[in-house]
Amino acid sequence: MKQIILSICLLLTATFYAQTVKVKTQVGDLAVVYHTNDQELNGAYLAKYPNKNTKVQGYYEANKRQGAWYFYAEDEALMFIHVYAQGVLLKSYYSEAEYQKAMQEEMLKAPFPPHDNNSLNQLEKLPTVVEENIIWTERLWRTIELKDNPALLGNQILQTLLDNVAKDSITAYSAIDDEFTTPLEGLKLTEDTLELVGFRIKEDWFYDTLQQQLNFRIVGIAPLLKNNNKTYELCWFYYNEIRSVLHDLSYVKNGTQWSIDHFFTYYNYSGSIDKFSNKEDKSIAEMASSKKEKQSLEDRIAIQRYTVEEIFMMESFLKANK
Repeated sequence: MKQIILSICLLLTATFYAQTVKVKTQVGDLAVVYHTNDQELNGAYLAKYPNKNTKVQGYYEANKRQGAWYFYAEDEALMFIHVYAQGVLLKSYYSEAEYQKAMQEEMLKAPFPPHDNNSLNQLEKLPTVVEENIIWTERLWRTIELKDNPALLGNQILQTLLDNVAKDSITAYSAIDDEFTTPLEGLKLTEDTLELVGFRIKEDWFYDTLQQQLNFRIVGIAPLLKNNNKTYELCWFYYNEIRSVLHDLSYVKNGTQWSIDHFFTYYNYSGSIDKFSNKEDKSIAEMASSKKEKQSLEDRIAIQRYTVEEIFMMESFLKANK
């Protein structure tokens, strides 16, 4: 099965880089892989130390550096990230967290992309996902805070969800786990000290060979409350069940009205990743025993490093050249 998946990955990569030549060479003591097209550097660039650890990783367009370039020490500790536009260095960052925060801030400033069926009068039907077409998946758990997402009408969203639970139109599930196994009979906020601070989101990312792109779906969402300086999940909601409820809530961005469902469904939020799928079911905080390990894990799941189409291609490329 792995051989079949790898073959498909290589086929997709070859299609994506049509008429592009991959070159492997030695530059001093560095092993370098780059791509050329029409005698110009175009595509992924990767340089490795003699110990096979990555030294430089980036992307060329027409002989010019483009986007984020990562530079590592010989022990793979991140030294800095240079961000380029058509070969011009725009800015440098000295940690993945600093870079991701800057990218998230830029995302919040930008207008949301239009979608054909984004009418507030109609809930958009998402494309059907066929399991046979999926060749790569990753499950993530992410925390988003109200202070970082101005579009979120926090208390209004929570109250609307609770009102619909009371009317039995949606189901709230116990926060004992996030598997939607234990429905709650009633759900009320009775303590004045409770404060909504954000939401925890359970996401599935996957590569669909039919659509030839990386996509994602929200599996569930949990309101995060704060009480006596402790943050906890109030309950979990199965996202497909509450989409119509969130669709009835709206906000204005850049003079255009959008639904809250659109905000979530099209990944217009920003936040930090707490966990990714792993055999031990541990969070990043539990898995990382040092700052270096935490940085390594954050790099592992920094899905915003490339555009969604580039992520899968880059992973396939790196796996094929290990």
